[in-house]
Parts: sequence; structure tokens; C-alpha cells
Amino acid sequence: MDLPDFLTEHKYGEIRLMGHRIGLLHVVDFLNKGYSTEQVQDQFPTLSLDLIRQTASFYQSKRGEVDSYVARCHEEMDRQYAAYVPGPGVLKIRRLMEQIRQADAAHVADPTWAALSMMEKLLRVEAEECSKTE
Repeated sequence: MDLPDFLTEHKYGEIRLMGHRIGLLHVVDFLNKGYSTEQVQDQFPTLSLDLIRQTASFYQSKRGEVDSYVARCHEEMDRQYAAYVPGPGVLKIRRLMEQIRQADAAHVADPTWAALSMMEKLLRVEAEECSKTE
């Protein structure tokens, strides 16, 4: 795709708005959701309205090519998401959050439990778990 001077292609094929980390994909996704250029600027306040309008105009003039690029980006993101394997730290946090969720449900009628900080709940859940294993 032949890019105008306000768009740049990075090392791995991502197309960004010049001088920003915001990709063509991001602006196009909002435009396709029905956002006006002003509403896109609300989402990305560092972008000038003129730059957003230029990007929208480029999209309209090269719609087929841009839609193809956006589809490839989404396919790659979906592929990476499907291949994601959480590490042990993430698994531990998920387990602890589930334990806190269960403890919240078990103590729903206890106003003192509801007033506890997340850290205090975590300490109590862990202490309870330790006492069960002893």
C-alpha cells in the first residue's frame, strides 16, 4: 500500500500515524464503529483533528487495501491471543482472585468483611487456606 506522508510503516508492518504510537488500525476501528472524527479525537486527544480527517480521507480513498490490512491485523491479534499461555505468576493471581471472589460470596452478609481492603482479604484467605492444610 502506498502511504501518504502522515502515515509510516514500522519494522513489523504496523502502520502508524506519523509521530504517534497510534496505529491506522485503531483509527479505522473507531471509524468503522460509527465514530465521527471528533469522537475519534476524544479517544486519542494527542491527535489533531486535521490528522484524523486526513486518515479518514485516506481510508475512504483506499478502503479495500486498508480493510485488508485491518483484517490481517485482527487475524494476527486473534492468533496471538489463542496462543497465549499464562505464566505461573498470572495463574497464581487468578487463583487468589477466585479465592477472594468466593470469600466475598461467603461473607456477603458481613459488613466487616466488606470493609476490608483487598490485601487484608487476601491475608485472611491465605491464613484460612494454611489452617486447612495443617
